[in-house]
Amino acid sequence: SGQLPANKNMSLRGILTANGKQMVDSGYKVAYVRQEDVFYSQLTVRETLSMATKLHLPQFTSRQQDEYAKQLMAELGIINVA
Repeated sequence: SGQLPANKNMSLRGILTANGKQMVDSGYKVAYVRQEDVFYSQLTVRETLSMATKLHLPQFTSRQQDEYAKQLMAELGIINVA
């Protein structure tokens, strides 16, 4: 998405849709948040999820982290291919 510099005098107009249906104007506040996902191309899905659990769940034991990653892969239906 092209970003415009912040400007108090700027006004944006348009139609707000969600799931293809136009939303009724009820004073919605909408924002765009840039996100940069980090996926390492040299890691498998299993290794990426395992690393993420270790970073985000340091209070869990290593075994719990591995089980959490395994459970997530099962819920996503990718345990046999990851």
